[in-house]
Amino acid sequence: MLSLGVGKIRKREIRQDYLYSYLLLASQELGNEIDKGMLGNLGTRLCLGCLAKTSEQILGNDEAKTNFGQKGRLIINNNPAVGSVEENVNLRTPFLPDVKIGSNRTIFDYMGFLHDLGKASKKSPYYNISFYDEQRFDFEVDFLEYIRSRVHPKFLYLGEPSFVLHNPDGEKWLRIELITDSNQNILIFSPLKQNRQKFLAMMLYNFIAMQRVYPEIGHTVIYADRLLYESLEFSKLQNKQVHYLKEYTNPLYGNIRSAMWRKLMIECDEKAFGPVTPSPESEALLEMISKDSNLSGELWLKRAHCILELLKMQSYINAFGMKGLSGDSLKNQTEMVTIQALLTMKSLKNNFEKIVLDTFPPKFIWILGMESTLGLGVDSRSPNVEDLKSVLRESSEYNVFFIVSAATMEDTSTMRVVFTHVLCSDLQGSHQNQIKTGDEYPDTCADILGIYFNSSWESNKCRKFKKMKFEEEI
Repeated sequence: MLSLGVGKIRKREIRQDYLYSYLLLASQELGNEIDKGMLGNLGTRLCLGCLAKTSEQILGNDEAKTNFGQKGRLIINNNPAVGSVEENVNLRTPFLPDVKIGSNRTIFDYMGFLHDLGKASKKSPYYNISFYDEQRFDFEVDFLEYIRSRVHPKFLYLGEPSFVLHNPDGEKWLRIELITDSNQNILIFSPLKQNRQKFLAMMLYNFIAMQRVYPEIGHTVIYADRLLYESLEFSKLQNKQVHYLKEYTNPLYGNIRSAMWRKLMIECDEKAFGPVTPSPESEALLEMISKDSNLSGELWLKRAHCILELLKMQSYINAFGMKGLSGDSLKNQTEMVTIQALLTMKSLKNNFEKIVLDTFPPKFIWILGMESTLGLGVDSRSPNVEDLKSVLRESSEYNVFFIVSAATMEDTSTMRVVFTHVLCSDLQGSHQNQIKTGDEYPDTCADILGIYFNSSWESNKCRKFKKMKFEEEI
């Protein structure tokens, strides 16, 4: 059976349709596809063999569990709210075996009839759907083969969905679609290490396939969980920096601030390409560094002036470690940041052109094992958590995206708001509360499936998909 995109149908529409016509909904499995309020408006329920819990959700009783694994046995219940087995009507649906039917026709004749019906249906609106095989696995080689021809700098493919997916471009796999907006970060969350490892590998394989077409995309990998890092093939990622860090201190503090540097340079050129009168301070600074850096001329003088002025703003004072400094200490730190910004601008292609957001390719910062990082997940300190949250909140506005893995967010749950995209699995009640899924988290989920939670969706925020299977799991 197939799920016909029921998440797009509102309860009000069901009530309206009930007055004028009949609405038929079908789903291969009952999870997040049909919310509880909508299900309450469906009085007639039909259920094939399934697990007891699913049977109770549909029929109001667990009787369909007795048909689990049996072909064609169907139970109808017109009063599921009562939950009585006496309300069940047992039927046996027609079943066509793969043998000759009668003297002249086989199952293939019936398949031909269905094909002709499908061609005729194209004259009316229809869904271009494919059948979901719950027994088929997507191994690493299949996963890599699928994504290799579909690379996009802001699309990260997850796997085959357990529902009918209707994308305008015809894509049949569920994917993360990143946009240049706040909080567009990815959280890999599961108490089971093998799930975190698998989700991270799926992300990594997307980027490995992507770098053939987009070699300019950069990565910074920061890991506190050494075993997790070594279990993944980050060596195949070309444009990267790697840092091992157990504590949220200055090294991490600097490595995660790529977006602030981009913001500083963009805001600098917004001013520098307009009327600017350089200060004596900026003239002296540029003269001091021009001999070694070849930074000279009116544009670089205006840029130096604009950066020095911007660094007086509180947001930059906090971001670049100048809070609490005064006198020569403040002057030296301000000059050091200014020089680094100018040298970075000098290293850019077409550095005499105005720097805008499109100047910068996407960059991804990985933090592996947030729960193992001292000052965050271990001996958590509120200022550290709030600081990292402020960095993640606006980074994606400047094409810098974070991919963070965690086994628990007990001490960092306030950071949940900066992750629009969450890949998760095997979450109990306490874990669901930590990432605030509410009633969206499905009651059941097969081992083969993972869950993608997107907090920006209006409904059906949790959607299931087939996780990639490692070759050694065969």
